[in-house]
Amino acid sequence: MNDTIVNNNLLTTDPIAFQNLVSYELFENTITAYTSDLHPIYLPDGATIIDFTFSAFPNIAHNMKKAK
Repeated sequence: MNDTIVNNNLLTTDPIAFQNLVSYELFENTITAYTSDLHPIYLPDGATIIDFTFSAFPNIAHNMKKAK
């Protein structure tokens, strides 16, 4: 977020657009999950283990039978 605010003049000069940008970044509802090799996966709030698997390992997810 700090980088976005510092570089805001590159994105917009409109104060309303700036407020929307800051509000979005401050109140964004995301979950950050990590793979076994510590690669971050960003998911929307309310995502499940199935969503994580499809995001991180799509080839494996198609053959998934259950999740714990």
